[in-house]
Amino acid sequence: MLSPFTFFLLITNLTYSFFDIFGTIDILAGTGPGNSTTVLIYNLYRDLQFNHNTGMAATQSVLLFALVAGLTILQFRTTERRVTYNA
Repeated sequence: MLSPFTFFLLITNLTYSFFDIFGTIDILAGTGPGNSTTVLIYNLYRDLQFNHNTGMAATQSVLLFALVAGLTILQFRTTERRVTYNA
């Protein structure tokens, strides 16, 4: 009975993890020593807000969407077989 709920949480948390790290990096470290804490979502923000490079930011956002969508589809194909809705 828990498998549909677990499957939903797995997909939701994976998607959320790509976007949730932004606040932590921005508040605690910024770019860090030698840009060591720069992840894709934070680099997208810096390119748009500080460097005013909208083309690069748009490309990164499409890439981030494709990455999250691809990982979600992969999880659906591999995990959905084990999810049962029978009582």
